[in-house]
Amino acid sequence: MITTYQIAIPNILLGTDVKQDCENFHQSFKSNIPARYGYVSVAVINSSATLLFSKNISVDGQVNPILIKIIEDIISSYATASFETLKNQYIEAIDQKTRELISRGAEFDGHMFSLSDNAQRNWIATKASIDVYNALGFWPVPITTLDDNIYLLKNAGHIISFTTTMLFGVAKHYNSGRALKILVKECKTKGELLAIKDKR
Repeated sequence: MITTYQIAIPNILLGTDVKQDCENFHQSFKSNIPARYGYVSVAVINSSATLLFSKNISVDGQVNPILIKIIEDIISSYATASFETLKNQYIEAIDQKTRELISRGAEFDGHMFSLSDNAQRNWIATKASIDVYNALGFWPVPITTLDDNIYLLKNAGHIISFTTTMLFGVAKHYNSGRALKILVKECKTKGELLAIKDKR
């Protein structure tokens, strides 16, 4: 004897691969529905799932309310986990874009300079050494552009202007990424999440 039960599926759980959707739900139901109900398989069509059982799942002519609660809890838990997974994918994509933007460097006086972690430490150290350069008369200070050419920092004001530009460039990318990630974390629906575009 085969009996069925149909339940609505939140859109957040539905992807573009129906076969994969079915397999994902099947594994969740198989793992969490007690064996006594005789769960067999599930078919997902549009926004509903039809579960097949090899045993009678009715009580007084109605689907066993305990079974219904079990199924609803599985879907609710799966929905929460799937939505959080999708959010995490968005956040990782934003972080990747931030890293990509930083890897391109920043422009100063018509030249491109690295914004890598090591370069940032060098710029900060250069700024911190202004007094030493002044005391020793060590001007101009040579630094390297992103394409490995030499650029000369002529005085303290030049160094301050340069390092401020570089560090602002890094902060701009991190801050824009952070703002997008806040929007992602605040999303309550898949629609809200899909509306977020990283146009940096």
